[in-house]
Amino acid sequence: MKRNILIIIFLAVFTNLFGKGTDYIIFKEGNSYVAKNRISGIVELKDKDAGVLIQKVLNNLQHKGGKIELMSGKYPITNQLNIPNHVTISGSGTSTVVVIGKTSKIESAFYSDSTSKVTIQELTITSEDPKENHSGIIFNNVGDCLVKDVFITGMGAYGIWYRGYCFLSEIRGCKISDSRKSGIYLQATSKNLKSRAGDYLPNLITDCIIYGGNYGIELQKTICTNIVACQVFMTKSAGFYINGANSTLISGCRTYQIADDAIRAVKSHELNVSSNIFCWHEGHGISLDNVIWGTINGNNFIDNGHINIVPEDVNTAHYLMEIPDGISVLDSLKCGIFASNQTKGVTFSGNAIFNWGSNAPLKYGIHEDSSCSDNIITGNNINFFHNQGVLSEGTNSKESNNLSTKETFIGKENGNKKFHWYDPRKLQKFIEETRKPFEKK
Repeated sequence: MKRNILIIIFLAVFTNLFGKGTDYIIFKEGNSYVAKNRISGIVELKDKDAGVLIQKVLNNLQHKGGKIELMSGKYPITNQLNIPNHVTISGSGTSTVVVIGKTSKIESAFYSDSTSKVTIQELTITSEDPKENHSGIIFNNVGDCLVKDVFITGMGAYGIWYRGYCFLSEIRGCKISDSRKSGIYLQATSKNLKSRAGDYLPNLITDCIIYGGNYGIELQKTICTNIVACQVFMTKSAGFYINGANSTLISGCRTYQIADDAIRAVKSHELNVSSNIFCWHEGHGISLDNVIWGTINGNNFIDNGHINIVPEDVNTAHYLMEIPDGISVLDSLKCGIFASNQTKGVTFSGNAIFNWGSNAPLKYGIHEDSSCSDNIITGNNINFFHNQGVLSEGTNSKESNNLSTKETFIGKENGNKKFHWYDPRKLQKFIEETRKPFEKK
């Protein structure tokens, strides 16, 4: 007994002299959530509201930083969790679930403003009402921060939203499903494009998978963004939407079954799109609208202008269908690459641009309209088109050494009267299945 008392006194003196420690473990115990100091093992805080408790712990870390580890379980919140400097919030994997309550009017589950060295990792974020205008994570004007291995599903706005002037920050290994606006949204709102660490500093999005929802990855007025080894699957709008964003690299990425252009770039200069596969989309492979200086090199643009009309019978064999009466195949034709609205100073080289015979043909492999100028189109291999392989109408543009073959290398299905289709209902069913374990009981 005396020994236990001495141990308690020692721990009390130790923590008072050297600090209470800045790492906490949070878990549910009975009807309450508790926060245990990882160093002392003492339960320091307890509350029946998970969001209130987590924020109290975050407030304790306001001036010293630290780590919060959320054990497996559900953490319903109605208050936004505001994260201070030098704090890591870590879950126990996808079994740690932060749930935005249906009655909550908060902007996001996690928020951090003008901080540095903040990390969110290894947990799930979802919402009880996917129609509410929630985002999973919002970072505003942060520097050297990280979101890693986070699963976010069913956000009414954005999965992850970096805004203001975020710099030297990274989104890595995240999976985001069914965001009503964009899976990942980087938005620069600073007028002078300056950060606390200097001018024009980069951010990185890497190894992420985004499926369902509206846009996959959207950039608005950002600068110096690298998007590497990401996959975007079956979004309703463009897989990558680059608007007013300069010095962007997209490399080693893949899109699949996009109901729009695979990439759409508008007023976005210094663009490099290289070594990607963009496959089976209803729009153009890449659409450039007033893009100046760029390289579109070594990509595969596959099944551009795909027609997708889902028949009533989901079990239709072989996923082949005849185009219904009243729909003109020729009206749906798209290009692998379409450049318009004074796009200039771009090199298009070494791309494989083709449609399978089970799809409608390309309109053009590459079409540069007459408003464009000073572009180079060279060394591209184009197969299966209706009009011609390359139509270069730009002023002072150069076209050379492109190989165009009009007929498909792989045979047409029944004389091109039947086309392959894909079924977005199956993905939606999968998304709903992944959300079931997180639903409120």
